Amino acid sequence: EMLSSYRFLAGFSQKYAPRLHISKGDLQVLGNRLYAAFDTRPGKIISINPGISPSLGQEKLSLNLRKNVWQLIPGQFRRNEADPGAAPDREQVLKQSPSLVELLCFARFNELLQSHTRIALYPQYNPLSTYELKEVLQVIRSLQPYQPQAEDFRHPARPLQWHLMVNVGVDPQHQLSRRGMQKISNRDDALGYSAARENLILTIDLVSINSWGEWLVERFSGDAAMLQCLQHMLQYLPQVKQFGWPAMNIQCHCATRSSAIRIRVEQLLDDVLNHFSAQPRSPYLIEAAETYYLLENSREGVQLRIADSPMKLLALLQRPLTHFTPYILDRAALHSSPLRLIFEQSRSGLWQLFYWRKDGRLFFYFLDEKGALLHQQWPDSGNSSQWLLPLVRFLRQLDQRWQQQSGRVQPRKLMLFELRRKPQSYEFEMVRRRLPELAEQSASIDLRAVLDAQQQPTLYCNNLEYSAWQFGGDLYREVAAEVRRLRSSHEAYPLCLSDIVLPDSFSIIEHLQVKQRLENRLNQAVNDSNP
Repeated sequence: EMLSSYRFLAGFSQKYAPRLHISKGDLQVLGNRLYAAFDTRPGKIISINPGISPSLGQEKLSLNLRKNVWQLIPGQFRRNEADPGAAPDREQVLKQSPSLVELLCFARFNELLQSHTRIALYPQYNPLSTYELKEVLQVIRSLQPYQPQAEDFRHPARPLQWHLMVNVGVDPQHQLSRRGMQKISNRDDALGYSAARENLILTIDLVSINSWGEWLVERFSGDAAMLQCLQHMLQYLPQVKQFGWPAMNIQCHCATRSSAIRIRVEQLLDDVLNHFSAQPRSPYLIEAAETYYLLENSREGVQLRIADSPMKLLALLQRPLTHFTPYILDRAALHSSPLRLIFEQSRSGLWQLFYWRKDGRLFFYFLDEKGALLHQQWPDSGNSSQWLLPLVRFLRQLDQRWQQQSGRVQPRKLMLFELRRKPQSYEFEMVRRRLPELAEQSASIDLRAVLDAQQQPTLYCNNLEYSAWQFGGDLYREVAAEVRRLRSSHEAYPLCLSDIVLPDSFSIIEHLQVKQRLENRLNQAVNDSNP
């Protein structure tokens, strides 16, 4: 009724504002006070005693877990002895939620939970241990309400305190714990524990106390719980310059690796929040249980992008960028991948080539001037010049043309590195290599491609034109035959394009992708025509 009256008053004042002496500021304060007191939304702890009773303190509270939902029952839980698993009577249950923390905050906020209140747990065999309940209760009882002042209601609500409760009532290794066992490993990262890379952070309850005196509980669960919690916290990034981050308290009392989990969460919060405060444009990459999470800031707020395989991660990293953007890797991310070293080399304005040989394959990485990364791989012939020379010629030709078009004075610097594993280690090292001098010379066979607005290619072999309109489906076979005729040597080495022109594109990543696609078509035509 009070909210309805306020909405009517707000509409009335807008309609008759010139004739009335109603302060917009006073009306805003009134509205914010009413919304803080009476508005309901998921996770908000509401007051059930607006001065009706002098005290709601309970001698005993019962907590009952039924089908993964916790129920808060004032007093004694009257169980059905004939059917102990039956649901309690509806009138017994005051509140229920998947989050035990939300129920305990509700009891604390409304002063049902007192220092002398006894808590009974049901059923007897419960994922929440008596020890863990005792520790969680101690934290909830220590929460201090904030008494807002009139000035607080002149501004949007902002969090003042964050309390993170990790894995409440959840054992991340319950299968082993039930047998009295615990997995021990040198790899103790809570987001990638042991050789199996297990994510031990499965639930987070974030208790927020804000400047309007509201209590809110956000629950995050599943493998992405930590990342979703971070994304939620980062929505307050615009307020950080003025107010700083809220005071934070992290708690974990689960049966497995609780101390390691708490320390890891503290480290991650410290690293990520400080990173986005200092470098809001730089994406932050986190690895958890062999899944990759990319937090990146945009006009719409911080986005969370998920890649559940290395190839999907590489697809994320090759997206064209509008300005130089260094990717920042979490302290435990990609330790056995060459990407960690590559991104440490990222520099504005440079083109950098990296290659790695393994099991007869050549893995090629290209880092462009804005920090985007392209990955390709080919069979390794053992002869570096067979792939490196045409590639460097292509890059030089493209850069020379763009330099002329833009009026840039200096050619773009190009650097080459070989990647290799350290002896008896999963970590990588890199060695600077010289670029081939022959790359400065033109190729004996000039093979170029020009794409139109419909992405249809026209190929030029030593200035002879080959178009789809002329040759149709035989285009690549005709060009391959011409190249074969021009070659003085009959060696079956791959065909390589010298240059590509794309409509309205200055992305080197996009040019290299098109280059590989067209070269694959040409070389397939060569293979098909060989006896």
